[in-house]
Amino acid sequence: MFEVVLFFVVGILAVGIGAAIAVANNEAVWLVASVIGAALLGITTFDLAPRALPTGAPTTSIDVGEYALMYVGSSMVGHVDVLTIKDAGTPRTYYRFPTEAFDGDINIKATRLIVVESDGFKKLVLK
Repeated sequence: MFEVVLFFVVGILAVGIGAAIAVANNEAVWLVASVIGAALLGITTFDLAPRALPTGAPTTSIDVGEYALMYVGSSMVGHVDVLTIKDAGTPRTYYRFPTEAFDGDINIKATRLIVVESDGFKKLVLK
């Protein structure tokens, strides 16, 4: 996140300073700094920022382990929404999984989510 903000600020400064010097000195060579700044702004805006900033959409993949559950409920047809917390003090994560990913019945009163991997496939168990 820090890198995105840093590249954005540097890009804005490069565009502004390059254009200001080019106009003041009447030298087009300084426009190269503006072009580099504009490229940096473009890369930051359309490539780095979308990957660094959260979208709010539910996560669809989960690591093997055990998670404490805060919420389990159905969402769209054939999907289950799960809100987990790994450890105390860590942020909550909102997941959406297809019902086929669960091993056994989907217990909406479950307090633990256990993720196991077998033969390259992850299975979710609600307990």
